[in-house]
Amino acid sequence: MFTIKLVCRGIPKELGPEAATNITEEFMYCSYYENAICRWREDALQLEATSDFDCDGRALAEEFSEAICACVAEPFDGAILVEQIVQVSDL
Repeated sequence: MFTIKLVCRGIPKELGPEAATNITEEFMYCSYYENAICRWREDALQLEATSDFDCDGRALAEEFSEAICACVAEPFDGAILVEQIVQVSDL
């Protein structure tokens, strides 16, 4: 299993907190990731999720990008970066 942390800067500050809530809700229906939560911190959206297959975070980054586009109505200038990937043992 992998715990993946992603960050996306460039979202308008007034849209960030609501986008984080909506993105967390979007991931509730995604069966590929567990414990997904999106937060608005330090002027950035931060997503953390657990996966048993996404060892480099690319698949989660793509899903995150789609969720951001669905939840942020205004254009924004931001890129998604992999902040951290930690392999955790399966118990």
